[in-house]
Amino acid sequence: MQRRKVDRAQRMRVRRIWWERNGAFVRGAFAGSAITALAAWVIEAWVLK
Repeated sequence: MQRRKVDRAQRMRVRRIWWERNGAFVRGAFAGSAITALAAWVIEAWVLK
């Protein structure tokens, strides 16, 4: 029981470290894909009526 609690805390710490290293890249990729999808939707909705 105690070991599982420590394991969960350690997993959260590892995830936070990974997010500090890769968070900017993940956010950039997500924002880029969202902007691309939005632009494609706008073009499809307005230009290809």
